[in-house]
Amino acid sequence: MSQRGISRAVVVATWLVGIVLNAHAAAAAPAGKTRTYYVAADEVQWDYAPSGRDEAMGMDFDDIEKAITQSGPHRIGRVYKKAVYHEYTDATFSTLKMRVPDEQYLGILGPILRLRRASPKELQRVQQRREFPTRVTQWFQVQVQRRVLSRTIRSQVTPKAPLILHLLNRWKWLRQWPARFVGIGVRPERVDRRIFKHGGS
Repeated sequence: MSQRGISRAVVVATWLVGIVLNAHAAAAAPAGKTRTYYVAADEVQWDYAPSGRDEAMGMDFDDIEKAITQSGPHRIGRVYKKAVYHEYTDATFSTLKMRVPDEQYLGILGPILRLRRASPKELQRVQQRREFPTRVTQWFQVQVQRRVLSRTIRSQVTPKAPLILHLLNRWKWLRQWPARFVGIGVRPERVDRRIFKHGGS
């Protein structure tokens, strides 16, 4: 992979409502206009304090701020690697596409992707599909708050760890499942390729 980019991808803006519509919207969506965007997440060296002072407050850095912004044996300093989203003119990713004045405010963000506005019927399909997983996730969060966090906070002594934590500590392969539940959810959504047969406008 080149130094210029950590990832290169062609983003085809033909989404209807989003990933969650999946095949539900694909079957009934009208045809529209297809727009193709060439977007790359380019890796750059980003200086978070190029002037060497606190420009927001109009003053020099104090000792605490200097410890963060100055480089050292155990400090990164003010220059970090950062992914900046750039739009290119074509699939070669060799020529940056110049932004119009109205989009200069986007800064390091990528281009504005134009989509078709969802109809009330499509939004209702999304709600019907996502309501159950959302309720399950919320129920789980409430149970953790009531049965674990609240009791731990109110306790005057060090609480005993729940059995599930002992199991996770003993068998590391089990840790993927709570992480998967929290990160992906009860009903993961996947992009259906049929969505891309219908354009956005």
